[in-house]
Amino acid sequence: MNALQKIRGALLHAREVSSEHSDTFGNSDLCAWRYVPGVFRFQTRRPDLAKKLAQRSGASLVTWSVNGDYLRIYQETMPRRQAIKLVERYLKAANDGFFTRISRRTRQNRLGVSAQPEVPNARK
Repeated sequence: MNALQKIRGALLHAREVSSEHSDTFGNSDLCAWRYVPGVFRFQTRRPDLAKKLAQRSGASLVTWSVNGDYLRIYQETMPRRQAIKLVERYLKAANDGFFTRISRRTRQNRLGVSAQPEVPNARK
């Protein structure tokens, strides 16, 4: 049995344990599910989100990928509402960071003024 099969088995086991309320929330960047009552697992394939989860004092790394794609699964004890808010906050911060990196218009451009200085005696 290779490492990927062990990870898949662990994920399937986690899903079976929490099958009575097996709702997963989030998206492909970060998702969470209830592992046992009061304990949530957070799965990410993004190193920046994994770093944020690792910095949380109550979170512990329980599974990671050793073959192939990047994968980290963290576990933390918390109420369901807090887990949902955590996922929403991390995903919102990740998306806001992406969209703010798109070039912003300068103040002059928003006002319709060219940022280029006019060249005197230029042909028109």
